[in-house]
Amino acid sequence: MKAASSALFLEFSLLCEKLSSTSSNSEKVRLLASYLRNLESEDLGIAIDFLLGRASRVRSSEGRANVAFATVRDALCQVVTFSDDQLLQLYKEHGDLGEVAMELLSLGHAVPLVRGQLTLKRIRDGMDDIASAQGSGSEKRKVMTLTGLLLDSSPLEAKYLIKILTSDMRIGVSEGFIAEAAAEAFSVGKEAVRKAYLLVNDMSKVAVMAKEGRLSDAGFSLFTPIRPMLAEPASSARQIIDDMGRCYVEDKYDGIRLQVHKKGGEVRLYSRAMDDVTRFFPEIVEQISRLNEDFALDGELIYEGGGRLRFFSLQKLLRNEGRREKYPLKFVAFDALYARGRSLLDLPLVERKRELFALGYDNCAPFKEVSAPEDVERAFKDSIARGNEGIVAKDPESTYQPGARGKRWFKLKKALDTLDVVVIGAQYGNGKRKGLLSDYVFAVRRSRDDATLVPIGKAYSGLTDEELRDYHDFFMRNKIGEKGNTVWVLPRLVIEVGFQSIQRSARYESGYALRFPRIISVRADKKLDEIDDLQRVEDLFKAQG
Repeated sequence: MKAASSALFLEFSLLCEKLSSTSSNSEKVRLLASYLRNLESEDLGIAIDFLLGRASRVRSSEGRANVAFATVRDALCQVVTFSDDQLLQLYKEHGDLGEVAMELLSLGHAVPLVRGQLTLKRIRDGMDDIASAQGSGSEKRKVMTLTGLLLDSSPLEAKYLIKILTSDMRIGVSEGFIAEAAAEAFSVGKEAVRKAYLLVNDMSKVAVMAKEGRLSDAGFSLFTPIRPMLAEPASSARQIIDDMGRCYVEDKYDGIRLQVHKKGGEVRLYSRAMDDVTRFFPEIVEQISRLNEDFALDGELIYEGGGRLRFFSLQKLLRNEGRREKYPLKFVAFDALYARGRSLLDLPLVERKRELFALGYDNCAPFKEVSAPEDVERAFKDSIARGNEGIVAKDPESTYQPGARGKRWFKLKKALDTLDVVVIGAQYGNGKRKGLLSDYVFAVRRSRDDATLVPIGKAYSGLTDEELRDYHDFFMRNKIGEKGNTVWVLPRLVIEVGFQSIQRSARYESGYALRFPRIISVRADKKLDEIDDLQRVEDLFKAQG
């Protein structure tokens, strides 16, 4: 391995192939540790980014290379000859663009007179170039960059090049595996790596810190967002009291989870997925800028007038003149993560609430202390009457645990539950929706550890005609192929669907079907690895009685 220059991409690809073919968690950790310990710091960071599907470090890219299916297809066309029907058939067989690229190149592809060597750094430079391409001629630039990389690729390298490019690794490796591997590779404690990751929120940076003996430098810092603490679903008010006893209850708003960081005159807003969304909400920046303190807050972005907040529709509204007058927004804070120059994560909720209200912010979420099921039920009904989703109940002694979902916070929602799924296909509608992709075929993950997507239903209601037109264009940009009335697309649009019930069905590969599904909202704040899996579907199926 040539650590002095940059590690070979072929060795990375061979590692990924081994990782995807083993089901043993301990073996995955061993393979990762053996590979990571021999990398120099720069390559170490790149390799971990790639393993987790983070293609680029260009700030505006949010880790993705931002390519449409057409970009991949056009680049492949420069390297190997194939028909559209052949491409669609291969994708339907594999369900993975990387596998498709490997098979196509295995059939024989163009090879340059002088073949360059692919290294981790060269791949990262290419990804950054693709992610930063904007404006006139950007599509041509993306295709040229990708074509150059593909020409120098073996079939196996092409597979993982495309998987990284589309942020669709699916090799059974998570941050948890890499944390264990980094601890083993650099002889540091697993708990030290885990704690550093919760604060730094970047596994590639944490691994480099472990390699260089700097884990003690990890700490909460402003403008480095952390994963939000999550609430466990509760089946009843009685369950909440049985598990927690005395608790705080507050409304569960139907908005967008936001983390707000302020230092001096600078304010940054981060989504649930920790993407910087400051540019979308200038009025929130104005509201927060009026406060004197430096702080980090956790909360929810909502319409001042109430009602569901659809993130994708909001982005469209932002382009409309007068949007701020017609659709006023506000940020409701319910937790304080940092204040008065120190992290508050290890303080109990009762003290974090005290710090929150001491900031003098006008829009802090009201809460009440309860200790009986009937009080929880009353709070739930009052919240529903105000147009909210339900309530969140929290242990007053709970510390803030980034990314954790446990029995310290519970959420109680309306009786009809929902699923987060991803659209994998769309069918043309009828009547006034003729010629418009309006019936969405959607899927869930096979399991938490298996990212294979399995279809579970189709929905055609819940979106406006204007939204359907926007998504029609989105799907056509991400079209993989078309057969009959169905356009198959890259799995990039996460939606929340409601339904009347779940039933067993041989119609879909999942073995289940949703009865009377409808689209509740588009979850642009969620990524593909956050959608629900078959275990969640089975739990809901059993809960029906």
